[in-house]
Amino acid sequence: MGLFDSVIVKCPRCGADCEFQSKSGDCVLRRYNVDDVPMRIAADIDGEDFSCNCGLRFKLRLAPPVSSRLQVVIDDS
Repeated sequence: MGLFDSVIVKCPRCGADCEFQSKSGDCVLRRYNVDDVPMRIAADIDGEDFSCNCGLRFKLRLAPPVSSRLQVVIDDS
């Protein structure tokens, strides 16, 4: 079993923590939130689907950097 890094995103419906895993980082079980995720990890999970326990399915999408800061936006449409 390999190691990975995670990005934690709050479900837009219920607020539960949703975990997206990436093997693009240092892969030392580091956890990031959408405000501090490194670009190469964000690029790896861009477009990933997630199904929350509340039943909502959503995707992560990269938004253009604002003030040289990466944003990950939730597309629940």
